[in-house]
Amino acid sequence: GGAGEDQLFGNAGSDFLFGQAGSDYLDGGAGADHVFGGAGEDALLGGGGDDFLSAGSGDDFLAGGAGNDVLIGGSGSDTFVFTGGGGNDVVLDFKAGSDLLEISKGINGTDISTAEDVAARATEVGGHTIIDLGNGDTVTLHNVSVDDIQDHPSNYFLVH
Repeated sequence: GGAGEDQLFGNAGSDFLFGQAGSDYLDGGAGADHVFGGAGEDALLGGGGDDFLSAGSGDDFLAGGAGNDVLIGGSGSDTFVFTGGGGNDVVLDFKAGSDLLEISKGINGTDISTAEDVAARATEVGGHTIIDLGNGDTVTLHNVSVDDIQDHPSNYFLVH
């Protein structure tokens, strides 16, 4: 991509997508992809495979999809989306009160229906919080306290 609003799509295999300036839509497709948003309000989708998504500046939307993904929202208020079947994902820069994890209601057959339900599934290991989303799926929030999550779940989660 370049300046302006770009739409970039990867194919099967490992792709490198760069949105740069503007509000971009970047979909890695199948394979282990590296997707970079840049400046603007971007939508980054990993698709299948173990992906690396880095949004950059702006209020961005990140969805790793299937596989074990690494997600970085960058500056701005970012939304990390989890709908089920996603594997073991890691969010490296979650900012409470600014960023949100958007979790599908009943994800993977669980009884999750509120932010409090998600918080109850969180544990802390080595200074990082791991959230069990059922069916073997987890989300790890680096350098985030499980105590803060359980005290203020609406600062972390949106369930719909």
